[in-house]
Amino acid sequence: MASSGLALAAPPSPTPKPSKSNKYTAQIAAASEDLMMVNVQVRRAAAKLQAAQSKLPAARRAYASAMASLTSAQRADAKATAALRAAVARAETSAKALARSDSAVHLSENQFAKLVRQIYMSGGGMLQAQVVLESQDPADLSVRIVGVDRVGRMSNRRLSSLRSIRSQNAAQAAQAKEDKAQVAKRQAAVHAQHLATKAAAAKATVAKRRVDALVAQAASAMAAAKREQKSIQAQLARLRQLQRGIDVKATKNSGGIRPGSIRWPVVGFTRISSKAGARVHPVFHTVACHAGIDIPAPKGTPIRAAAAGIVLEAASVSGYGNMTLISHGGGMATLYGHQSRFAVRTGQHVKSGQVIGYVGSTGWSTGPHLHFEVRLAGKPYNPMGWFGASKNRVACYHR
Repeated sequence: MASSGLALAAPPSPTPKPSKSNKYTAQIAAASEDLMMVNVQVRRAAAKLQAAQSKLPAARRAYASAMASLTSAQRADAKATAALRAAVARAETSAKALARSDSAVHLSENQFAKLVRQIYMSGGGMLQAQVVLESQDPADLSVRIVGVDRVGRMSNRRLSSLRSIRSQNAAQAAQAKEDKAQVAKRQAAVHAQHLATKAAAAKATVAKRRVDALVAQAASAMAAAKREQKSIQAQLARLRQLQRGIDVKATKNSGGIRPGSIRWPVVGFTRISSKAGARVHPVFHTVACHAGIDIPAPKGTPIRAAAAGIVLEAASVSGYGNMTLISHGGGMATLYGHQSRFAVRTGQHVKSGQVIGYVGSTGWSTGPHLHFEVRLAGKPYNPMGWFGASKNRVACYHR
């Protein structure tokens, strides 16, 4: 690693013309990044599918439990309704029995009152003395005494019957009251059971919808991700085929690769947060190939051209965000990714050390930094090879 103080001599002039090979290399890199993202989407969809499938047994058990609860609630509902009907029938029977008892009490009371009036009209307590005085002879006296005794027994029977009927009437009234209370209780139980049955039915419906939604969601996510993956793979295959033909022409026309010297692209910031090579992607958390190095710097820090050349592309590219690709001739190019904004445009000639953009965090990035690549004939090399390390190709990069 080195700052601008370690920069070597600028590449020879004249400034080279744009290389179609490098342009398509950038497109292929972008398509490759897209493919990586789609592959991540497929893995995420598979994870969602697995998660949905793992939730399905519990959801199905919940649905089965809800249906069992609904069936139980419906049975309890029917039982409560039958109990209510029986209670209503008992109450109606008690009411009729009470009405008959009331009528019997009324009749018995009238009969007893009539008997009391007759006894009162006949002298009441003087009845026996009057019988003795009015008797004609002993035989007549005996007949009259028997009559008096019969009236007394009749009076006692009427009184006893009245007491019995009144006692039965009180029992019937108590039974009627209890049966009426039971009707009210059963009505409340039926109402509560109706509500419970309705809630159980709603719960079963929700459980069924959850099962259906999990199945549909998982299937839809997987199908969409696979369609996208197939499309991107086809696009990448076409671009690779196109580059193979252009690489051959570019190599023949360039007279071989002539890598020149370059300078450090971010003055004053030399720390490397991610080296070139295989790594765990900071956004997708999967193993991926890192074609360059990451140089952390505050947002807005100027980015300088590593050498003189011509801007092949200055545009927003998937994954790289705002990216500038500069050709330096002899099959050599440098790439600057994740810029907050550009300072040059496509086709513009730039000098070594000229500001070409500013550090940012666009594209697939977790914070402000410069993603810097060096490419020879479209193949990425470790940029640190121009600052003391060996100039080796990025081994994991297979395009």
